[in-house]
Amino acid sequence: MFAEIVKGQICGFGVDSYLLGLRAAVSAAG
Repeated sequence: MFAEIVKGQICGFGVDSYLLGLRAAVSAAG
């Protein structure tokens, strides 16, 4: 499921938003 979200972010928003989303996910998980 997480991978699908990441793929959607990459396709929809590009690398910058992908990194931003990744940081947010890590912060939420941590």
